[in-house]
Amino acid sequence: MKKYKPLYLGRAIPADDQTKLTDFVQNKYDAFSKIYDSCKDESEEIDDIKVIESKDEDTGSLSIKVSADRSVLEKISNKMKEDISVKIIGDTITAR
Repeated sequence: MKKYKPLYLGRAIPADDQTKLTDFVQNKYDAFSKIYDSCKDESEEIDDIKVIESKDEDTGSLSIKVSADRSVLEKISNKMKEDISVKIIGDTITAR
């Protein structure tokens, strides 16, 4: 992917569902921005991202699956160590 926030946003925003779109803009955009900031330096090595639907009722939480090599995910993980509001488990990044 390119290091371009609107490209990431286009893959994350639920444009086909008005209710989910409103929820994303009101509650999840900040979480999206944290995930983007964690990933942007590795953008050239990321193949794709996909939002993971959560059954969790935490309205401010967002989970995104990152398609990339393990070494890229490790670099992203190392960058996120200081921010407790962002965590990575396997290839999924969750932010609040």
